[in-house]
Amino acid sequence: MEEFIEVVAGAGFELDYCQLKPDRADSSLEFSATESVGISRFEVGSCIHHHIASERGALTFGLLDGPQRPTLIEGREFHPGDLLLAEGDQGIDAVIEDGFAGHVIRIDKDHLAALAEQHEIALPKETGTERRLQPEQHLQLESLLTGIGSVMASGDACSELSDLLDTQLPLALLAAWRGSGSRPARLPGSRQRACYRAVDYIRSAGGEVRTVQQICEAVGASYSTLERGFREAYGISPKQYLVQYRLSAVRQDLLELTPGSSITDVAYHWGFAHMGKFAADYKGMFGELPSRTLQLSGR
Repeated sequence: MEEFIEVVAGAGFELDYCQLKPDRADSSLEFSATESVGISRFEVGSCIHHHIASERGALTFGLLDGPQRPTLIEGREFHPGDLLLAEGDQGIDAVIEDGFAGHVIRIDKDHLAALAEQHEIALPKETGTERRLQPEQHLQLESLLTGIGSVMASGDACSELSDLLDTQLPLALLAAWRGSGSRPARLPGSRQRACYRAVDYIRSAGGEVRTVQQICEAVGASYSTLERGFREAYGISPKQYLVQYRLSAVRQDLLELTPGSSITDVAYHWGFAHMGKFAADYKGMFGELPSRTLQLSGR
């Protein structure tokens, strides 16, 4: 198993994440791509809140493998049999539990539009939404994905794989989307909106955020609102989230460390001034010292 960070990067996604529970975020990835279509199957072995995005000019479809527990995406429960659609550069925000498995498919918009016109299928009009697939559609799509996985695992049949990715899979997704029922829109409540603003602020401010009071002032929310909202959404307090986000950011930086930088440099950047406590907190979160992470990165 590989690090969640490395797995996501290997699939060509940009990642911003916070590990929510102490554990090593072991994950696995199956990935294949043509010039216009990329397919990734993730398995994740930890509880993580993440935002992943691909490039502008692409659409991203998401589908959970079943059966498994629902996943919280954009504040809504997402079940096996639900099909998600998002703009590539807007990304997908999700809280994933240990045991998560699912597919993420990136398709170039122009390529999808050309296929839709050729086969007289309507393009999806709204992104950032999901549909509940009909049972037969879900089975057909899962069968196609299983077949693609088998061809990928065989390591040959390049022309067959190209046809599956460039033509059959996009058409199957368009057909499934067109024939499925939309889920009723549910607007986030005030606490949920406050949590979104708080997480956006933490992400955008980098290592500058040190206290929950800073967050409260920046997003215009009370401490009690954030306390309740974060526990509902992420299972931890905003103070815990802030510390664990910064620890996760250190880990991501250590795995991608550039020559000339050090563990101390990275820790200071993310607001950890006491190296002894930082190392202990880091080991408690990830099960290893920062120096071991650096060794594993090969740098």
